[in-house]
Amino acid sequence: MPGNLSTDLELHFLNLFEDVLYNVSFFSILPKRTEFERTIIYAVSLGGDTDTIASMAGAIAGAYYGQDSIPQRWRDICEAKAIDDAKRYAKEIHGIVFKN
Repeated sequence: MPGNLSTDLELHFLNLFEDVLYNVSFFSILPKRTEFERTIIYAVSLGGDTDTIASMAGAIAGAYYGQDSIPQRWRDICEAKAIDDAKRYAKEIHGIVFKN
C-alpha cells in the first residue's frame, strides 16, 4: 500500500537536507563562505539538474540557517518577488521540518 505523500515528501526532504549538510563539509576549505553558500556551491557541483537541486537545497538551507545566512551580495541581485517567494517557501519548509 502506498505511503502517505506528505510523510514521504517530508522524509525525502529530510534525507536530502541531511545529505547536503553532511557533504558540505567537503567545501569547508573554501575561504569566507557561509554554511548557506557552501550548501549551494555543493548542490551545483553535483551536476545534473543543478538549478533545481540548488534551489531545493537553498530553500532548505535558508529555512535551517535563516535569512541572515544568505549573503547580502546574493540578495542584492535577486528580484523582489523572488525574495518574497523564497521567504514564503522557507517558512513552509521550516514548518515541515520543525513541527511546532
